[in-house]
Amino acid sequence: MTTTLRPLASSEIGFVGPHPTTCAFELTVRGPLDIDALTAALAALRAEHPELDAAVAPSGDGFAFVAPVAGAGISDEPGDLLVDPTSALARLHIATLGDRHRVALAVSHALADGTHLFALFARLWTHYTALVRTGATTTAEPHPFPRSAQAVLAELDVPKVSTGRARLDGARWYGAAPVLGTADHADEHLPDTVSLRFSPATTARFREAAQGVGVSALLSGVLLCAERAGFLDEDPAAPIRIGAMTLVDLRHRVRPFLAPTEVTNFVGASYAAPEITGSTDPAALGTAVATAARNDITSGRALAALATATATATATAAEPPVVVSNLGVLDVELPDGLVAEDLRPIVSMDAAGLRVPAGSRRPSPSATIHQISTFRGRLGIDAITLGGTASPAARTAVADRIDTLVQTATRRSPAA
Repeated sequence: MTTTLRPLASSEIGFVGPHPTTCAFELTVRGPLDIDALTAALAALRAEHPELDAAVAPSGDGFAFVAPVAGAGISDEPGDLLVDPTSALARLHIATLGDRHRVALAVSHALADGTHLFALFARLWTHYTALVRTGATTTAEPHPFPRSAQAVLAELDVPKVSTGRARLDGARWYGAAPVLGTADHADEHLPDTVSLRFSPATTARFREAAQGVGVSALLSGVLLCAERAGFLDEDPAAPIRIGAMTLVDLRHRVRPFLAPTEVTNFVGASYAAPEITGSTDPAALGTAVATAARNDITSGRALAALATATATATATAAEPPVVVSNLGVLDVELPDGLVAEDLRPIVSMDAAGLRVPAGSRRPSPSATIHQISTFRGRLGIDAITLGGTASPAARTAVADRIDTLVQTATRRSPAA
């Protein structure tokens, strides 16, 4: 008989079922990688976080987390990073070419958001480094199974305010729902990602340029202005309302504070839909979006958005907002001789089941998800779109515009 650990909450259940969503961090390193030590590090992490071995199973009208079926394993087979939550909630993936290795910890998004996952990923490398240096590592006592956002919020006084999502009325996005029969290859159902990396010098100048505005605010302005370039057939001078959803980690916005792995997903949202032309000033736009986000945090709107969150991706009559998620400054501990080259956040979902019949255009289930992070002094932006929703030309135009706007900002910095 399967042992039920707990039912999935509304903020978790949409990440499983017919369209399971995986989030991952992938570290690219160069040098000797000790597979035995990495295997032992994963074992230590699983001992501390036994929920990684758990699975998901149907339960009544929904789903439940259940006791381990197979457990979190290691894969070195080529392929995508999608996790099958009916087997285990996590998997470590290793890809090696010469002395270069890509190591990714992938988990079901029902179990973890970016903050939660990175805490696990950093702990994995702490274990690995200790094992390489000393041959041993210290394993903490097992953590209890993470609570859902709804369970935490039930103990808090959540303000009775609107979420602010109505601000998105009239917003547009250049992509559309993927169409049946248009995928030539199996991997075209998977997300399309454009990864941009900026040098430490460029990153430092961008930070200087953001003085008085804020780095997150200026980046929001840059990304939303760049999204305007995706409307390839529109007059650049014409204003277009583009929806924006700024994600806010709320673990330190409640009392008592929540540890990163204490709760599965604890991210609220602030909504905006500014009118943008090809010449809109990113700094002014970013300031307005950041001000709205601060007000939404203070008023409790961001918390209300979390309280009513559902994760289900479906084709609807409403246009989706562009998602802006700033993961901040990230780093991991590594032993001598192993050189980190890149750290990449990943969100992956198979869009095959979301394709719609050919005919009139339908809105995409999601717009671009912009994942921002800074790793070892380098600003990184990963622009992720659901497979088949945005044309290659549109995605390229947006990426080129991001690069141009970042470089333009650095030329305006005091040190330039």
